[in-house]
Amino acid sequence: MLTNPDFDTDLAGWGGNGWWDQEDAFGSPTSGSATWINDWSSAGSIYEDQCVPVPSDFKAYDLAGYVYIPTGQPVNGGRTYVYLAFYSEADCDQPMEILRTEIFTDLGTWELLTMTDWVPVGAVSARVGLANYKDSPGDFQVHHDSIFFGRSAEWVFADGFESGDLAAWNAVPVAVK
Repeated sequence: MLTNPDFDTDLAGWGGNGWWDQEDAFGSPTSGSATWINDWSSAGSIYEDQCVPVPSDFKAYDLAGYVYIPTGQPVNGGRTYVYLAFYSEADCDQPMEILRTEIFTDLGTWELLTMTDWVPVGAVSARVGLANYKDSPGDFQVHHDSIFFGRSAEWVFADGFESGDLAAWNAVPVAVK
């Protein structure tokens, strides 16, 4: 669903102020990652992101991405994560719900962050984002690679018993006294 999720040669399709770097989650000499330095003079976040349509039959999703924080940085309290915001209108207008993967703070190693959950009822579009947050002044650099947002295969079924239809179940409804 995402445009350029592996950042093979550039950051085409992603909005923000990052740039392409040869550092790759899998060590590929023909690929790279999205990277940027949060150089604000105070604490805060910067992001790379893109808006994608959510298909109407999209019930559960997987969100995943590799993150890397280089060692030797002058900032304490820096962290990164992958986030997802759902919207009730096309083009990521009218926010509904914002979710994120676990927060990553380890230095010097690539880590896969994942999340699986339900799509909110009425979601029409979603913004997938890559966050770089720091608690204090100083430069803080992060890398993201191989970002995935798509239909989840983990769920046995997407609809519960909302419709009252038990046809798919091998059960006999009984009256409760």
